[in-house]
Amino acid sequence: MGDSLDLGIWSTSNGNGASIDWGTTPNGVVKAELTIPTMAALVRYRINDNISIIGGLKRSTVNDGGLLKLPIANATAGGTWNISSASTTAAVYGVAYEMPEIAMRVSVVAEASSSLDIDTSYTIAETGATVHTGVSKASIGDATTLSFQSGIAADTLLFGSVRVSSWKNNQVSVPHPTLGPKPISSFGDGSSYTVGLGRKFSDKLSGSVSYFSDPASDCKPTSALSPICENTSINLGAKYSLSDSATLSLGTTWTQYGDASAFGGAATTTKSTKTSYGFKLSYKF
Repeated sequence: MGDSLDLGIWSTSNGNGASIDWGTTPNGVVKAELTIPTMAALVRYRINDNISIIGGLKRSTVNDGGLLKLPIANATAGGTWNISSASTTAAVYGVAYEMPEIAMRVSVVAEASSSLDIDTSYTIAETGATVHTGVSKASIGDATTLSFQSGIAADTLLFGSVRVSSWKNNQVSVPHPTLGPKPISSFGDGSSYTVGLGRKFSDKLSGSVSYFSDPASDCKPTSALSPICENTSINLGAKYSLSDSATLSLGTTWTQYGDASAFGGAATTTKSTKTSYGFKLSYKF
């Protein structure tokens, strides 16, 4: 929007949330289906050719129809919490520095935390009756991301990022019909890191390789809602210009998850791996 102002809108169908099924554990049945679409609108203002500031809002919405089936000490086992829709808005802000002559860009972007009050009902397993129990309390933690890229040789780009997220003070509690508010999460703070290289091989073909690490931190035990403690991956990508206006991008990611435990070690997951593939066909006009 002119020489100094850029506007961007970004959306995902599931920015946060949970989709887990531990089955029957020594503590009871553990299952959760909670989808939280997220949308962000950002504005960047260029102060000069090198410095720009970023600001905007992030909107997170809990979809209606979510459910939580989690054991709680001294509670009737097997009940289900039914989650209604709720939304929250948080600020996003940052600053960027660029040197176009060497393809360098460094940015710091912060996302503020935000709270959710979610209307909740409870289905009693023994009778099948559903009662309104009150409001679940949840919040989305704040995060700060440092991203960088720079040319280090002809047609070669070094890039990476460091992300620090704070969730220790952003737990989830649900209202039990007889016991009142009960905490159901044990999220911890964490940091993740990415470093990679991009290379232009010809006027038509370019590629990249990167390494991602989310090391074990403050998750002994981990939360039953997020049963992952440690995550590393290797990413490979390639982009090919089909014409002056069309490009094809291909990528693959190999991921390894570490050991994790919940409920004081009563339920555990062991090291596992996942390989995913993706492609994108884009057209410029």
